[in-house]
Amino acid sequence: MSGLIGIGINTKQKHNLVEQIYNALVYMADLGEEGSGLCVAYGSSIKKHRELSTCDNQRLIYEMLSDQKWQVVIGHDKKALEEEIPVEAVGPIKIRPLKDSKYNIYVAFDGYFLGANLLKRSLEDSFRFRSADQGEIAGALFQEALEQTESLVEAGKHLEEVLKGRGYYSTIFLINNDKENKLVGIRSTRGVTPLCYGVHNGLVYIASESNGLDAAGVEFKDFVEPGQMLIVSADEFKKVQVSESKPAPCIFQAIYFGSPDAYFFKNDQDIFSLRKKLGQHLARLYPNVEVDAVTYVPDSGLGSAEGYAEARKLPLIATLKKNRHTKKTFNITEENRRKAEVSRKVNCIRTQVKGKKLWVNEDSIVRGSVLGQGTAYTLKEGGVKSSDFGISYGPIFFPCLIDLDSVKRRKRIASDLYILELKKINKEVTKKIAEKAGLEEKFCSVHYNDLKALEDTFGKNDFCRACIDGNYPVNEIYLPDWLKRKLEEFRKAEKPYFQS
Repeated sequence: MSGLIGIGINTKQKHNLVEQIYNALVYMADLGEEGSGLCVAYGSSIKKHRELSTCDNQRLIYEMLSDQKWQVVIGHDKKALEEEIPVEAVGPIKIRPLKDSKYNIYVAFDGYFLGANLLKRSLEDSFRFRSADQGEIAGALFQEALEQTESLVEAGKHLEEVLKGRGYYSTIFLINNDKENKLVGIRSTRGVTPLCYGVHNGLVYIASESNGLDAAGVEFKDFVEPGQMLIVSADEFKKVQVSESKPAPCIFQAIYFGSPDAYFFKNDQDIFSLRKKLGQHLARLYPNVEVDAVTYVPDSGLGSAEGYAEARKLPLIATLKKNRHTKKTFNITEENRRKAEVSRKVNCIRTQVKGKKLWVNEDSIVRGSVLGQGTAYTLKEGGVKSSDFGISYGPIFFPCLIDLDSVKRRKRIASDLYILELKKINKEVTKKIAEKAGLEEKFCSVHYNDLKALEDTFGKNDFCRACIDGNYPVNEIYLPDWLKRKLEEFRKAEKPYFQS
């Protein structure tokens, strides 16, 4: 997911907003490490800056923009699915109609929808596209309706009507019509990606995560509800329901993507607490594994490790050092390059691990490269006697919606293992991890969480866990044929994991 932040002034005054945007973008940089940018506006004056680097490397530009006071500011930390992207794909992106328009629209977008290329082709007679970013398509759909209706609410409804059933998104618009500037935030019907807001001294802040509000010095007010639109200008601040609310927040946001200090779905549930609860469930499932201490893969394994250690009354120790200068390897498809990047992700503190039997908490396993070629191998080289890996999430049987275009390049290690019970799934994945790491199976045992743990932590029906159960938050007519066939096979098969 990407990081979004917007500030709009609900007064006639001007404010220096850039510093707050900068702080929020720096804090949310883990959400989007491929690039960042911001757009600022007052009256008819609009300035924009984007770079293929995180915003902490762009301090000089932000200081230059801070010299003036602005009415609306939006920022974007870009997370790309591709290995490399052009700067044109980094938000905020300007929407470019081919005909003269009284509206200047900039968009910062987080989400994914199916059939994007067909939608783009249907708009090419009216808009000039400069990137493959789906936010540019969403912005064109929004501007098309705004030109026709001159109503922000109707434009929001049109965007939802077109994209509903195709996917999900959270998005922030800066809208200028020479007379005034407005800030608009929309969260799609299913609410898969987060969006929240805060209000302070006549300023309205919209952010993809609540910790972005913390960094801006603003108290969290509430989540933007699924299907809801926020409109902010000098004269108004209102919330409008532009489509039905059918929430299905992504569980993986809490498992992996999200920051531990951010709220998840409800303002009494921070992500760290949820991860800790998952660790407690691992202790319920595996209470007798013989280990000397509990540790974790930084950073997302910490909460689960604390829950497991407390439940079993075992010492919790830090053993792995994360290299902050490596990128997430999820979107690296070339095998040798990915292997090299994985090997640089972590190193172990040898004095902490030598001769110990460790329980190691990890958030999830997708392909198994990071755990096998990275973590397990590193621990073995550091002198660990044995490693038992407790996996916060369950086995991933299906690709994420955002990964459908690259599924052949991203083989999931537990694919098709739903025909086995949990104990046998653990054994099969252990065998594959050991093979990747070049280790004996007894050295790197895998222990997944069960379905009960996920349902007890998150609920049975209110969240998206399509990568486990195949229930995608879209209309299945938009899914590719190969996935429809796979889902049909899955639904007919015996599935012991789901019955345990």
